[in-house]
Amino acid sequence: KVPIRVINRSDQADKSSHDRIVKLVEQILELHQTLSTARTPQEKTSLERQIAATDTQIDRLVYDLYGMTEDEIKIVEGPP
Repeated sequence: KVPIRVINRSDQADKSSHDRIVKLVEQILELHQTLSTARTPQEKTSLERQIAATDTQIDRLVYDLYGMTEDEIKIVEGPP
C-alpha cells in the first residue's frame, strides 16, 4: 500500500507546502494552455522548459512532504 500524506492545515509548514503546490499546479496548467497556442519554435521551447522546471519544483515539494531520502527519490524517478 502507498501511504497517503494528509496535510495538517493547522501546521504552518504543511499549510505553506500545500499552498505552494497549489500555486505551482495552477501555474503549470496555465503554461500548458499557453503552450497549446505557441506560435514559434522558440516560444514552444521556452514554455516546455518552464513546464519542466515547475514540474521539478512540485516533485521536490512532494518529496519533502513525504520526508523522502535521495535514495528513495532516485527509485521513484527511475534512471535518468
